[in-house]
Amino acid sequence: MKKARRIQIPIPIQTLSSVLLSKVFGFLTVFEFATARTVCEQWSKSRADWCLIEGTRWQQLSGMAVCKSVRFLDSQGQGPGHHIDGIERVFQNITNVRLTSTCDTDEKLRVISQMPTVRSLDVTAFSSASTAGFVNISGMSWLRELGLYSMNLGDDGLQLISLLSNLIFLDLQRCKPVSDSGTKHIAKLTKLHDLDLADTGVSSVGISELSTLVNLKRFSAANTWIGNRALRTLSQLEQITDLNFENCVRVSCHGLVHLHVLRNLKRVILTGTQVSDRALEQLCLHSSLSLTRDSKIIFLASGTKADLETDSDIDD
Repeated sequence: MKKARRIQIPIPIQTLSSVLLSKVFGFLTVFEFATARTVCEQWSKSRADWCLIEGTRWQQLSGMAVCKSVRFLDSQGQGPGHHIDGIERVFQNITNVRLTSTCDTDEKLRVISQMPTVRSLDVTAFSSASTAGFVNISGMSWLRELGLYSMNLGDDGLQLISLLSNLIFLDLQRCKPVSDSGTKHIAKLTKLHDLDLADTGVSSVGISELSTLVNLKRFSAANTWIGNRALRTLSQLEQITDLNFENCVRVSCHGLVHLHVLRNLKRVILTGTQVSDRALEQLCLHSSLSLTRDSKIIFLASGTKADLETDSDIDD
């Protein structure tokens, strides 16, 4: 019997939806995107998910109001980073900015801090930001989302970040210098919905400061030294839906009991903790839970309270 032959039918790019086109254009530099928009009327009205800004050619453009999300990248071997003064003239409606492997990051943050349309700012570890850069953005009261993945940001830097009173999303993942002393500054950001402290230096002592975050919905402290006392603090935050305690070796069955009061909780990740399979089975037996056994991820269908036998009464 002959094997069925697979026939590939090419799909003309003109037939792609505007959503797919925006994803395709997101792989282009902003100069390439500007050129693509001259091809036809359909493309002239298209947007790009993200526009890559590399080098200085973007300065030759004008009227790129369709670009709302831009990513800065200084190519290797370019030497000093390129200044971005005047960028608001070219991109009048920027709402999302990402700095990836940039030089002169403090200078870029200074310019960005003067752009009131920006709502989301993401700065990666390979960008050379210093305390001066964080001073620049501390006045961006209009900022809603801030990502500082693997940045050399310490507790003093968090004091500056705490001035961003309208933040609803804060990612401090792998910011190793962040410690318990800095969480008192995070506690001032009472509008936060999302907080990621994975791979930082916080423990249960620091988490105890976060009881003021009454609007928090998603929280991660994966790969930290938090323990059961932290879960007791988090149980006071009634809006929480997602918790990630992956590789938190001090979290045990005793701490899991505190989470029963969280009526909105939908998911808990417990991979690499002291929580036993037996305890998880009991929790699922007495409540509306389903368990992904391999990864110790608990999915909650409802907030039914359950009585859980504990294998350990160890607290930290």
